[in-house]
Amino acid sequence: ELEYVLGKACYFKGPAYLDETAHWLEASIKDGYIAEDSREYLAVAYAGLGDLDKALANFDSALARKKSDLLLIAAGKAYLDAGKDARAEALLLEALASSGDVLAREKCRFLLASIYDGRGEAQKAQAQVELVISENADSAEAHYRLGLIFQKTGDPIKARSEWRRAVSIDPMHAAARQKLTEKL
Repeated sequence: ELEYVLGKACYFKGPAYLDETAHWLEASIKDGYIAEDSREYLAVAYAGLGDLDKALANFDSALARKKSDLLLIAAGKAYLDAGKDARAEALLLEALASSGDVLAREKCRFLLASIYDGRGEAQKAQAQVELVISENADSAEAHYRLGLIFQKTGDPIKARSEWRRAVSIDPMHAAARQKLTEKL
């Protein structure tokens, strides 16, 4: 139990301590103590360290124990980072179906849009971003991403319009401001 507490304490010290987090949580599990969130913290630590194989294994163990929208999203992101789009999509759709949290749903939709965009499915990506805007019209990030989709599909007028909308919502949105300075 002491090793578990040390692992979590290291986790809360920040990203520079993720290796210590993994070390202590692994030691705790090896010595027979597994708290309800041990695998979840271990998965996040390994994801932060870039060890996706260990992260995915621990996410799967954590999800077998209990599911939450945030855990599903984190696991979906890890699967996406590992190039396993189909599994990422399934986890994100499950999180989307179970979550009532607007910000969690927004994160799911942005990740799903990234998956669809990567597959060349611009209409599906656009639909996800437009659903974010329908739930949160003041999402500067959604307007920025919609502009990127319009740029990719060859509509620079709509793209610039979305980037202007993003900047009007958040004048400090650096990526949208940068896009407005570029010649299309």
